[in-house]
Amino acid sequence: MPYFQNEILAEITRNFATISNVTVSIFDANRNGIVSGSDNISFCGAVRTNPALRKKCLECDKMGFGGCSATKKPYLYHCHMGLVEITAPIMFGDTLIGYIIIGQFADNPDKSEIKKAVVSAAKENNFNADNLLTYIDSIPCPGDAYINALSQLVEMCASYIWLKNVMHLNENDLAMEIKLYIINHLNEDLSVDVMCNKYGLSKTALYQLFKKAFGSGMVQVIRSERINLAKELLKTEKMSVNEVAMQVGIPDANYFTRTFKAVTGTTPKEYAKSFKKREL
Repeated sequence: MPYFQNEILAEITRNFATISNVTVSIFDANRNGIVSGSDNISFCGAVRTNPALRKKCLECDKMGFGGCSATKKPYLYHCHMGLVEITAPIMFGDTLIGYIIIGQFADNPDKSEIKKAVVSAAKENNFNADNLLTYIDSIPCPGDAYINALSQLVEMCASYIWLKNVMHLNENDLAMEIKLYIINHLNEDLSVDVMCNKYGLSKTALYQLFKKAFGSGMVQVIRSERINLAKELLKTEKMSVNEVAMQVGIPDANYFTRTFKAVTGTTPKEYAKSFKKREL
């Protein structure tokens, strides 16, 4: 599970809310709330006091989470009351470990449509709309340029949280995450420099992480996984040694043969022949 430095996250949300005049909340990857900044907009809090409307609000949150999860980018949408919200992903490498939600604000200075939505919701759910209507004028309407700037700012905020290690994966989870990435991308560049840049780790930290989790460094794990895949391809696929070498990310066939023999004690051709004989 990811690790959170809640005090720092709370400070980030408070500062963001102060400069943007919108509510900021941070959630984990399971969509559980972690911290929320100062709520400068009372309208949404009042809406959620009604059980039926609270359910609709949660459905809108779910839509935001889904859109953000699918795109891995800030996702802007309108809630059931017509207000704008932005959900941005907090990423650790390719892994989504949390979300930031900012909102809510209007994208039209004429708030008559929001008032209509409130009155309609009041009729459908049998409550007095007067309380909600009193809050509408206080909902900010910053304009498209400001909304776009907020979208970029919240994306930078998510990157800051990752870079400062405020939210991160525990060591075992991180090691397994990197290993799973390796297994799924064996035919790509998995050099130490590439992986260090991808996961924001030093070479020493990456080596120690793998040594602790798997008993060997990342380079040895990659070699082992590539040879394991090569063995499966040689057993079941009608591929040449060159094709297998390319498939497992070792394009130099001669180097692949030497590596394969060093690990298995036999050449790729001999290994493939041994299985063909067994089938006869």
